[in-house]
Amino acid sequence: MLLVELDAFSADLVRPDSQAVLRMGSAHMECVATLVSRLDETVPEAEIRLQVEPSSTMLAHSLTHGRLDAALIGMSDDRDVPLGAQVMHRTLVPRVPVFVAVADTHPSACLPEIPLADVADDSWICPPGADDGSLVTLRSACRKAGFAPRIRFEVPSGGGRQLIRSGQAVQLVEPTSMGCPGLVVRPLADEPIRLRLVLAWRRERLTESQIDRIHQACAAAYTQHAMESPVFRPWWLAHPEVHPRAVRHG
Repeated sequence: MLLVELDAFSADLVRPDSQAVLRMGSAHMECVATLVSRLDETVPEAEIRLQVEPSSTMLAHSLTHGRLDAALIGMSDDRDVPLGAQVMHRTLVPRVPVFVAVADTHPSACLPEIPLADVADDSWICPPGADDGSLVTLRSACRKAGFAPRIRFEVPSGGGRQLIRSGQAVQLVEPTSMGCPGLVVRPLADEPIRLRLVLAWRRERLTESQIDRIHQACAAAYTQHAMESPVFRPWWLAHPEVHPRAVRHG
């Protein structure tokens, strides 16, 4: 506990005009490499160090205790993740549907979207960041579809592809996720599970100009991958109301 408090205290002593490193956190998403490139371009005065963490609770905790300066956090649409009093935030994308990854041999893989009930008999990989409510959200959605999901596997984020490709498991994925040989990503019918993307930061660590530029970088990276996804792009284009808003500069 003492070490955590010292962590936060030392972070509080660093002023924005002396910062040479930007400690950025991000949910596990397809766009993280593009995000780093965009941040390098838009925040050239800082060295970008990225921590990818599937748990929004852990990202919020690291922000609260000063181990991160900013983070792009994915939150379940029906749940809030508490942020510390010194943490500011903006909603980057107010809602996007959560998709599902299945083997290309799955009976529903040929469908443009998969009803949740169609995967009722499958084994599931536990959603990453289960401590922040993603597992509760999955179980609630499945209960409304008439079944209880069989959570059989817990694997690191992105590490379950072999299980999915072999037909032994299915998994919820963020919508910019790309398929690969043996695995397809499909929307869930009627959007039973949704998330939102929130940019959060410690108020004393970054200037308003830096936050605007970080927001711009996050928006550009996510939009690029949304447009590059053949599965997600139609939904993205049909919902301009969720696209990141332009920010002021100066």
